[in-house]
Amino acid sequence: MNLILVNVLLICFLWSASETAHGAEVSRELFNQSMGFYARGNFAESVKILSSLVGTDPQNSLYWFNLGNAYFMMQKYDKALLSYDKVIALKSKMTPAAKLYRAKTLRKLNQNEEAAELLESLVREHPPAGILKEAQGELAALAEDSDSEEEALSLYMKGRYEAAEKTLRQKNENEISPSGRLLLGLALTKQGKLPEAERVLKALVRTRVLSAEDRKSAEEILKKIRREEWENRPYWLSVDMAYGSAHNIYLDGKSLSPLSSSLLRSSLGTGYHFHQGRIFSQKLGYILNYEDPQQAPELKTVTHTLQAPLIYEKPSLDLNLTPFFQHQSWGGVLASTKTGLLLKSAWTWSSVEAGVDTDVSWQKGEPAFSYLSGTSSSVRPYFGAWGQSVYVQIYWLGGLDGTQDIVYSDGTRLPLQHSYRGVGLKTIWKIADSASLVLGLNSTDRAYKNLALAGNKERRDRELSASLKLNYYWTPSLIAYASYELTNNSSTLGAEDVRDKNYEATAASVGLSWEVFQ
Repeated sequence: MNLILVNVLLICFLWSASETAHGAEVSRELFNQSMGFYARGNFAESVKILSSLVGTDPQNSLYWFNLGNAYFMMQKYDKALLSYDKVIALKSKMTPAAKLYRAKTLRKLNQNEEAAELLESLVREHPPAGILKEAQGELAALAEDSDSEEEALSLYMKGRYEAAEKTLRQKNENEISPSGRLLLGLALTKQGKLPEAERVLKALVRTRVLSAEDRKSAEEILKKIRREEWENRPYWLSVDMAYGSAHNIYLDGKSLSPLSSSLLRSSLGTGYHFHQGRIFSQKLGYILNYEDPQQAPELKTVTHTLQAPLIYEKPSLDLNLTPFFQHQSWGGVLASTKTGLLLKSAWTWSSVEAGVDTDVSWQKGEPAFSYLSGTSSSVRPYFGAWGQSVYVQIYWLGGLDGTQDIVYSDGTRLPLQHSYRGVGLKTIWKIADSASLVLGLNSTDRAYKNLALAGNKERRDRELSASLKLNYYWTPSLIAYASYELTNNSSTLGAEDVRDKNYEATAASVGLSWEVFQ
C-alpha cells in the first residue's frame, strides 16, 4: 500500500477519534498545514511543524507517527525510528501502524533480521486487516530479497557479473536492500559500466543506511571509479608553475658564474588519447616549458615539444614508446631543434619493480648555436621496491652526448661532447595520506672528447647532485610542493682554463602542480 495513502487514511480515521482531545490546545490548523506540506512532498516543512507540535503535546501519538513518516520520506531513518518508538511506548491505537513502519525503516537500514522478527510479532498480534496484509507482504518481500540476493552473490563470486546484475534488477532498484545495491554497484563496476555504478553507489552512500564497513567499501569503490573515469578521458591537461631562486645557473654550455637570480619555471601539457584499448593506447601531446632566470635574460628558455606516446599495458609489464620533436629558444632566439625517441619499460612483481629507460635524439643547432648539433643517447636500468610507506629505487645511468665544442673568438675551445656514467638513488616516503617526501642522489662521471686544449689537456668532470621535494596533496590531482636542488661539479678545467667548471649550483622553489585532466 502506498505510504501517502496509508497516512491519509490514518489521519482521516484518527483525527475524528478522541486522540486529538488530549492535545486540544494544539492548533488543528498547524497540523493541517503540516499534512498539506507532506502531501506536496515538502517533508522538511512538515517536520518543522510536527516537531513543534510534539514539543507542546508529547503524548500525542498522531503527531509522533506522522513525524516519523516525514523523516522516513527524507531518508532520515534513525530519527524515524525514534518517532515510531515514541508511538509504541504510548501504547495508542496507532501502535500496529508504528510497528509496521518501524519494520520498513529497519529494512532501509539493512537490519533485515530485526525487521523480520518485528513483522512476525506484529502478525501474531492480529492487527487491523490492512496492516496485517501489508506486514505479510513485507515478510514475503524480505524472503524474496534474501533468496535473490544470495543468488546474485553466488553469481558474482563465480565472475558472472552480468547475470548477477540481471538477478538484482528483477526488482525495482529502490526495493533492493542496501547490501543488494552495494552488490549491484560492484557488478556494474566489474562490467566497466562506470557511470551507472557511480550513480547507484552515490545514491546509496547518501542514504547513510550502510554499516560502517560497507560504507567504507562503497566509498573506496567510488574513488576507484572516479580515478578510472578521470584516467579514461579522451583528453588530458596539466599545469605546473614554480617560483624561487637559483645560484650559478648552467645550461647546455652557457653559464654565468657566479650569478644569483630569481627563477620562474612553468609548464603546460595538453593532448588527446585518440586510441584507448585494454592493452594498447595512443596519445598525442604538446608540452610547453618555460624557464626564466630573471637576472640573466639570455638564459630565458622556452621549449615546445610534440610527442606521440604508444603505450602497452599489462598487469606486470608496461611499455611506452614516445617519438618526439622539440623546438628550443634562448633569450627569444631559436637555438636548436631536436628529434628523438624514448622507450620506457617496466616489469612489476607485487611490491617490486625493475625497468629500463632509453632514449636517442638528433639535435641541430642554429648557426649561432652550431655547437649544439649532434646525436645523443642514454640508458638507465633501475630496480625499485615499495615498503609499507617507503619506495626505494637504485639506478645506473650511462650515455653519449653529441654536443660539439664551443669555439670562442680567441680560438680557444670548451669541450662539450662527452660520454658519461653514474649511479643514483631515489626514495619516496609517504609521510601521510596527503603528503610525501622525495629524495634524489646522483653521482656522474663525464669524459669529454677534446684535441684542442693547450697542452692536450683533457676535460673530465664529476658531478654530485642532490634534490629534496616535499609534496602536499590537496586532491590526488592538485599538488603543492617545495623543492631544493644542489649540484657540485668538479672539473679538470679550473680557473686557468678556458672556463672554470668547478662550481656549486643551487635552486630552491615552491610550486603548484595540477592534473586538470589526466
